[in-house]
Amino acid sequence: MSTVLVVDDDRALARALTIGLRVHDFTVHAATSGPEALTMAGKVHPDVILVDLGLPGLNGIEVIMALR
Repeated sequence: MSTVLVVDDDRALARALTIGLRVHDFTVHAATSGPEALTMAGKVHPDVILVDLGLPGLNGIEVIMALR
């Protein structure tokens, strides 16, 4: 089973993505800020990360750069 990290400060959108992915048997974790995304990625080691560009703390590009 693949693990997905959804990173979005819009909780309704993150919830919708989480529900949709779980229906297709993905393990899903969610974060609502850039710093939280980095912490969560280090803990759960996701296979895929869906990142919103406009995040509080660190924007999506900064999160991607930090993860690389």
